[in-house]
Amino acid sequence: MSLNFDEMTKEELINYIKKLKREHKYGLVWEEKQEDLDELLKDNYPILENVSSKDILDYDGQPNLFIEGENLHALELLYITHKGSIDVIYIDPPYNTKNKDFKYNDKFVDIDDSYRHSKWISFMHRRLKIARKLLKKDGVIFISIDDNEVSQLKLLCDEIFDEKNFLGMFTWVRKKKGSFLSESVRKMTEYILCYRADKDAKIKFYGEKAYDNKWQPLLKRTNSLKTLELKGNVVEATIPDGIYKKGEYGKGGDNGKT
Repeated sequence: MSLNFDEMTKEELINYIKKLKREHKYGLVWEEKQEDLDELLKDNYPILENVSSKDILDYDGQPNLFIEGENLHALELLYITHKGSIDVIYIDPPYNTKNKDFKYNDKFVDIDDSYRHSKWISFMHRRLKIARKLLKKDGVIFISIDDNEVSQLKLLCDEIFDEKNFLGMFTWVRKKKGSFLSESVRKMTEYILCYRADKDAKIKFYGEKAYDNKWQPLLKRTNSLKTLELKGNVVEATIPDGIYKKGEYGKGGDNGKT
C-alpha cells in the first residue's frame, strides 16, 4: 500500500515510525512507490494471445511457453498457472546504473531522481515476491546485478527468500582489463545472487565436463583425478591398502575418512 506522508497527522506518523521499528529491526526500509500498473491491474487483467509464428518448439515438436510483454503482467499470469511448479528462475533486472537504464511509470530514472533507489526496490520487491511463490520446494533463483544495487538486492532477497536460503553470490568477469586512460575505478565484474526456495532443499551445482565427459561440482572443481597409492600405517582409511587407479570411489564422510 502506498502512503502519502503529507496527508498523515503527527500522531499517525509517530505510530507509523513505531510500527517500522517493531517490524524492521534490521534490513531495508524504503518509501514504497506506487506503479501505474497497480492501478491498471485493479480493474483489468492481462490475457495471453497466441502468436504461432513465434512458437519455440521442443524436441517433441511441442511449443514452449514464451511470454512477451510487461514482466509484472507475465508474473501475475504465471502465478495462476504455475504456482509452486518452477525448478529454476533466472532474471536479469535493470541495474539502475544512473544512466537511464531503468524505466518506472514510463519515465526513465536517472541520477537526479532522489527516489531512484526506493523506486528500484519497490519495482523488485513486487516481482520477487511473486517469483518466490512460483518456485518448487527444491527450486532456485538466480539474479544478475552489478555494483549499483547489489547491497540493496541482497538485503531484499534475504527478506523475501530468507537469509538461510542464500546459496551464494557468483562473480563473473565482464571484461579482462580496464581502461588505461580512465581516472576512476573501472567495473570489470558483475554478480549473480542465488537463493533456494526452502532451507531443506538439497541443491548441487555442477560446472563444465572436465573429466571423462562427466559434470564436475563447482565446489572443489580443481581437484583432479589421479592414481592414489595407500601404504600401510601412513593414512587412516576404511579401505584396504593398495594402489587405486584414477576414478570415482564414492564420497568422503564428515570425519574426513575415505
